[in-house]
Amino acid sequence: MKTMFALFIGSLIGGAAAFDAPAAIAGEGHQSITAPPLWAALTPGPYRYVGFSRVTSGATTVHLWIPAVSDGKPMTLADYADSPERFAEPFLGAGISKAGMNSLLAERVYAQDGAPASRDSFPLVLIAHGNGQNAIDQAILSEYLASNGYVVVSVPSPMVARPMRAMEEMAEFAELQADALGEAEAIARRLAKIRHDGAALVAHSFGARAALLYSMRKPSVLAIVSLDGGIGTAVGIDELRAAPSFDAKTRLPAILHVYERLDSFMSPDFSLLTTLDVHRLTLQSTRSLHHSHFTTLGFLAAHDSAIRRVTRAGTAISDEVSEVSASVREFLDRRVRP
Repeated sequence: MKTMFALFIGSLIGGAAAFDAPAAIAGEGHQSITAPPLWAALTPGPYRYVGFSRVTSGATTVHLWIPAVSDGKPMTLADYADSPERFAEPFLGAGISKAGMNSLLAERVYAQDGAPASRDSFPLVLIAHGNGQNAIDQAILSEYLASNGYVVVSVPSPMVARPMRAMEEMAEFAELQADALGEAEAIARRLAKIRHDGAALVAHSFGARAALLYSMRKPSVLAIVSLDGGIGTAVGIDELRAAPSFDAKTRLPAILHVYERLDSFMSPDFSLLTTLDVHRLTLQSTRSLHHSHFTTLGFLAAHDSAIRRVTRAGTAISDEVSEVSASVREFLDRRVRP
């Protein structure tokens, strides 16, 4: 199926933005380190090393980022893509050169393959991807959170294997994704030392519906972050309420919903969120981000002028994508840290 990158790029053209150089910081007990160029204005947290691994258990493959104690094998952005060629296709179709895409895919990333994990215990964050998305789509945010002392695990969107063709299928796919999140959490707990019985959820787009259902199933969920999630629109509310796991009486943890106002298909509507029993609901609007910029595509736009043009990124794209990621971390720190 078409990736969400393909759908986004197909609907966006024009624009330009500035790029902020990465900053060097000192990690705990280590030499100064420099954030990768793809990190825009983000600064790494105290963990100098972050390990990345793909883990398959039965029919489930998860992607795991974990604070580490030493080097592993250096990685590039291409290492996060199941198929770099497929990842590049929509960009090439939008007029970006093959050389430009090869250069982007060759950019180093913060995580390292197989870096030995820290023996400390950490809070767990589950990533619920948007429609058709996979590890690469939230890789920068996942690295950033892991560098700040979180174990981060994601599982591919169910629409990677099979597209959702009608609104009537929304509940089915949200339930499938919630099932996968449960499997991802179980795998993460077998592989890493997790500090709490519960996990926090960070979700983009369609994934926010699955995150909500998962939280209604599991009272141990500690916090929810919705990155321009579908739960903040009027689309599919009745279909979601019809899902077997949906229970409006569930006491939900604190929710941070970050949203944009530029894309009409994501027009904000909080009628669902404001009728739920949420511990604390925080609504945060962005200034010039499009829906696609809540993924790794936002960081690519901050780094590359051609991606900025194609995605109509504003002049503050570097600062805004970094501010959103920092807001996610700060929210999780308040809600998840002991």
